[in-house]
Amino acid sequence: MKFNIGFVALLLLLLFYVSDIYANCPVPESDVLLVIKTIEQSPNCYAAAEMARECSYGNSTDAKTFPAAVRVCMKDFPSPSESNQKIYDRLVVGCDERFSSEPVETHISLRSKCILKIAELFSAIHLN
Repeated sequence: MKFNIGFVALLLLLLFYVSDIYANCPVPESDVLLVIKTIEQSPNCYAAAEMARECSYGNSTDAKTFPAAVRVCMKDFPSPSESNQKIYDRLVVGCDERFSSEPVETHISLRSKCILKIAELFSAIHLN
């Protein structure tokens, strides 16, 4: 069986990355709903984003947990102007495009993390 060097490098990278996934989460790994609830109870965007990253599963489950942090961040910009909403929406589309070539599980996880970064940015600069 012949392996592509890029594929092998990706596997090694994932191996190192996966070892840190969920390492610092204060919530039991098996309780996704409790992870979501804990994130939603965060006092601000920064804390919610940190909790989401600490409790990252590194797979499609992140599509359930990371939006909880995005919702916390969006409290800082609940009604963006039409032009800012267009910017936000375009950046979200960019997340899809950026990771579209990844395997499905990886794509979903990376897309969720990318959208959270956008929400953090909007929260930080309070675009309204």
